[in-house]
Amino acid sequence: MTIKTLYKNILDLKVRLIFGLICVMIACVLLFIRLNSTGVTIDLTCDYLTLNLEQDFTSNDILSAKRIAIKYLDEVRSPFSGVLDSSQDKSSQFEAASKRISLKKISMNNKGELSVRLNKNRVEFFVKGSNFNSVISLADSSTYMVNRNSVYKHFTIPEDIYFRADDLRMVPSYIKFEGVNDFQLQGLSINTVSFFEEKKSSIFKSTIQNGTIRLHNIPLIIQLYDKDHLLLGKVKSEKVAIYQDGNYKLRFLFVGTVGKLMVGPENFEKDLRPSLLQYFYYNETLKLLLTIIIALWPFFWGLKKLMTEKQ
Repeated sequence: MTIKTLYKNILDLKVRLIFGLICVMIACVLLFIRLNSTGVTIDLTCDYLTLNLEQDFTSNDILSAKRIAIKYLDEVRSPFSGVLDSSQDKSSQFEAASKRISLKKISMNNKGELSVRLNKNRVEFFVKGSNFNSVISLADSSTYMVNRNSVYKHFTIPEDIYFRADDLRMVPSYIKFEGVNDFQLQGLSINTVSFFEEKKSSIFKSTIQNGTIRLHNIPLIIQLYDKDHLLLGKVKSEKVAIYQDGNYKLRFLFVGTVGKLMVGPENFEKDLRPSLLQYFYYNETLKLLLTIIIALWPFFWGLKKLMTEKQ
């Protein structure tokens, strides 16, 4: 073996080692860099949640119940009876009991905040930072009370009641339904959602009971356990639904993308967005491209050597 051949072999070995080290370094970097956003499907049960609307929202045929209490309104009216109550300081309120009360419609402006609490067959809504309108339908033989006179009255025929509250930035409207069946809220477009409730002053506790998160970019399903923390950011929703399941639990379903995904027990949350290395590994198109490059590498390396030897 001549000195020239030995030198070429050593040079080839150095090139291969350098190439290998570069590959290892790239893999390490890709392992620690996370995707800016990831597609997720979230399916969980909780006691309470708060979400912010991205767009104006209207939903129909939301629930049926036996009783309703609603506070902090600007106006209560009926097509047949006219204005039942109105105020300038959101002091209007309304209560009713009936064989069947249907929440036919609820609408809010974008940027509004909606909180929902479900306890067995009782549903509570808190509406804040938005104009709010709703319509309920009372069956016949219903009893209702408007706060101004605190007088109970009776409907002899089914009747719709309309509620309105404007500019809820300071005081949220509050609605409570009891004896609830078939609660479902769909068609929401949101930019944030939170699963925390303030128990004491500035002390927030997780309301999650259980659930799963399925990542779209890689085949990974994350299990959620009781009181786990779930922190989401840069939320873009494709489908959002809130409903009462067969066990009278509040069910939340979300399909969309998030730019922040922190999951785990309190103080032990982990960033579970996929790394770039995971994304490349499970991406079939990139896998095919990498396979082609690796397959062609010996050809180009041999061609380089052949051209070097001719020189």
